[in-house]
Amino acid sequence: VMRQPAMARLVRAGGWAKLALGLSAGVMIAVASARAATNPPKVDLPDGLELVVAAAPPLVNYPIMGCIDDRGRLFMGDAAGLNLDRKELEAQLANRVLVLEDTDGDGRYDRSTVFADKMNFPHGGCWLDGSLYVADPPGIWNLTDTNGDSVADRRELIVGGFDETTGNGTQVHGPFLNPTNGRLFWCGNRSAKVVQKDGTLVRDGRATGVWSSKPDGSEIEWHSLGGMANAVEVDFTAEG
Repeated sequence: VMRQPAMARLVRAGGWAKLALGLSAGVMIAVASARAATNPPKVDLPDGLELVVAAAPPLVNYPIMGCIDDRGRLFMGDAAGLNLDRKELEAQLANRVLVLEDTDGDGRYDRSTVFADKMNFPHGGCWLDGSLYVADPPGIWNLTDTNGDSVADRRELIVGGFDETTGNGTQVHGPFLNPTNGRLFWCGNRSAKVVQKDGTLVRDGRATGVWSSKPDGSEIEWHSLGGMANAVEVDFTAEG
């Protein structure tokens, strides 16, 4: 379940829970609104787990989706809190990706930096080999901080074509890393148009589905095409 400005996905999403547990054993981490920070929701958890508000406004205001990197930093899409249609989204580019850091080691994030501004609708995130991969129309981006200032100064569109968005969140989501073969998976929206980074058309149709590519955007493959309107997430077993 995800409702702005609060986010409560960790109680259900296995991928998120495993990432959070890997960062802090026995603790489940959640990003929440200011109200939830002082009055967290009642959640039934297995023994040994505790619900902790890890970040709240003003560090993050309208969290969407994100990931944790190998240093424990939380990369999070943060919406501007505006209801914009496609034309307005593309004109304003008001959304962004934040990087949250826990500088004193107490398990709560206390510093927030704008990792990438002028984003369309950053809906997902995957940290791999020193870069953040983000699904943001019109495609999958490689965002890299080359000088260590917690700001992405290099942006590369590795897969494109996802230009059908209405501003309501029904667009490309991901990517998600397959733990066994290193490929990046994502969920396309109902347009399911996909192009290589050089502009070569891979497919143009009206069925959403699950796709993947290598981290450089090569060898694009589809794995599932269906009639649903908005596939959102991919999770993997330990075997991949």
